[in-house]
Amino acid sequence: MTTERPMFPPVDSARRRFLTNAAGAAASGTVLSLATISPTRAAAAPDPIHAAIKRHQNLARAYDQAVKLRARCKDFGTLTEEQEARVSELNDLVDAARLPLEAAAMEMFDTEPTTRDGTITALFYMRIQHRNDGCHMIEGPLEDNDGESYIDWRDAWLETLTQAVMQLDDGAVQS
Repeated sequence: MTTERPMFPPVDSARRRFLTNAAGAAASGTVLSLATISPTRAAAAPDPIHAAIKRHQNLARAYDQAVKLRARCKDFGTLTEEQEARVSELNDLVDAARLPLEAAAMEMFDTEPTTRDGTITALFYMRIQHRNDGCHMIEGPLEDNDGESYIDWRDAWLETLTQAVMQLDDGAVQS
């Protein structure tokens, strides 16, 4: 007598949770050890910083495309009316792409990571932006909703990340 194996074996939820977390960590560029992935953490709500960074990345790509289009346009010497109109149209396109990018940057600076992994991801992304001379960030001094002044985007974002780390630390103490 032979025993038939079921077509769909039972789901190992712990393994599935591990694979889901490992795939998410790999996609975000964060390296995790097996010890850092716990069932409690896997069930937690997603860290909002990941969505804020993804939105900023997508808008940065759109802005870069607009800048590339503009860069290919002849805008020197004697221009025809049609060429002048095209230059103006491309300038408007770059401006239109820059405004949502700046709004996404501000949203990202104000989004407190809720997990250790989110904080690490934010710091890695900040480092990338810093190395690119902040070309996708807001230029000049910033002020938050409470009137607090910051030197630049790095200072503003570091303030948010510092507050998030202190809250994570408070949460660990209370646990």
